[in-house]
Amino acid sequence: MREGESLGITRQRQAVLEVIRGAEGLIGEVRFGTDASRYDRTVRRHDHAVCTACGKLIDIELKIPTSLTKKAAELSQFQPESIELILHGLCPKCRG
Repeated sequence: MREGESLGITRQRQAVLEVIRGAEGLIGEVRFGTDASRYDRTVRRHDHAVCTACGKLIDIELKIPTSLTKKAAELSQFQPESIELILHGLCPKCRG
């Protein structure tokens, strides 16, 4: 598939999407902005690293300090509900 091409919704893709959406508590959605999502078996709060070259996604277990959540809320003026860290960079394989 070329960049910018749309996959379109086929019956098969629609069926897969319905199974994923119906799997409450079994699969979590990891959203990257408004137009990209990945799905994760780990549904408890955790963080991620994403390779900017190949798209590999790995889980990271970090304890987020309360002070970081408070500072993010203060700077954004948002009422915090949750916070996650997404590290973007090159995975070991893509680094060569």
